[in-house]
Amino acid sequence: MLKIEKTLKELRDLQNTLLDIGIEMSIKDADGETKSDYEDAAMTIDVYEPCRCFAWVGMDGVIHMRGDSYHDFARFRVDLLLDLARGYMSKVDNITKSWTHLRRNLDGQSDEIPLPAKLAERKAEYENAANRLRDLIKADIVMMYLRLWVL
Repeated sequence: MLKIEKTLKELRDLQNTLLDIGIEMSIKDADGETKSDYEDAAMTIDVYEPCRCFAWVGMDGVIHMRGDSYHDFARFRVDLLLDLARGYMSKVDNITKSWTHLRRNLDGQSDEIPLPAKLAERKAEYENAANRLRDLIKADIVMMYLRLWVL
């Protein structure tokens, strides 16, 4: 199996895993603009929520994201999952801080007032997604260490 075929299979597996959490990841053939920016580009990877993540895959199956080149898919997967978990936790913090700031500025209140139901629900969804991503990260890191130990 060619390296790029193996990488594509691993990306499809990751795409399905993320979809189970509610995160959409697109994998597409590289368009003309991407190929002009990265002449070796074969495919692009996009994740928009909770944070914008873009990566491209070279013809050799190596994944490139934010100036890093990932020859090992497991390392890319962990780094992407970490970015996504941080993105969700940032959204959780933003909800809490925005609500507190709004209450203080509008009412002059410093008392803790619970979030409205819709905001509390959204915050819980984000926390749940971040926790599920953390569980995946922990499992992946354990597998990476086991693989290194066996070698």
